Amino acid sequence: MGFVREVESQSVRLDNRVSEGFSRRKASQFSAFLKALGEAIEYSVDLSASPWDFALRCSQAKSYDVNCNDLQWMLRKGWIKHRDIYSSVATSVNAGEIGETSCFIISEVGLDVARDFFHESPVYPMPGCDVSDGRSANPAAAATEKPSWNFERRELIFLGKVVKRFRWPAPNQEMILGVFAEEGWPAKIVDPLPQENGLEPKRRLGDTIKCLNRNQFSRLIRFRGDGTGEGVLWERLIAQ
Repeated sequence: MGFVREVESQSVRLDNRVSEGFSRRKASQFSAFLKALGEAIEYSVDLSASPWDFALRCSQAKSYDVNCNDLQWMLRKGWIKHRDIYSSVATSVNAGEIGETSCFIISEVGLDVARDFFHESPVYPMPGCDVSDGRSANPAAAATEKPSWNFERRELIFLGKVVKRFRWPAPNQEMILGVFAEEGWPAKIVDPLPQENGLEPKRRLGDTIKCLNRNQFSRLIRFRGDGTGEGVLWERLIAQ
């Protein structure tokens, strides 16, 4: 039984690697389209408008060599969101239902994919933007409210809600949160993780940032790299 479980475990790991490799290949293939969707979000943030006001139409997707199957795949992966231009509600659709009146915006998952692929800090900053309901947070209000890190309870709290709670030790994540708290939650801190033999600092920092964004109870905060591999930024996702 132990041998069978080990074979099944190896098979799962192989499937995960294959899937991850395919997704990265598709991110590269759709990079121009994803970048255009990200820029559309930036326009909406700059004007405090709905992201749907700058959604890309089906014809525009085709200009980036993205077809209906590509769009369907990205929808199912959660990279993009869809709705009809005559509707006010985002929907999931089948490939056959994607038409000339379809429009698309990038999702939070898609933004994370784009950040991982482009490794550029100026792209897709989305400060205080809520993609889910299509409205931007008030920048002035966002600037006056900061998270709180409770060292004893090992809880990250924002706007009165628990964003993240650690049941088990997570030294790297907790160190980053501790430094943010000590410095009064500035927009950016320098990588505080100590050097360790055999570990590449930039990759370790990137992995830690990804972990900070996972398993959040309330999706109110996103952490990201500064584009150099040597800094960490935090940003507010939605207004409450």
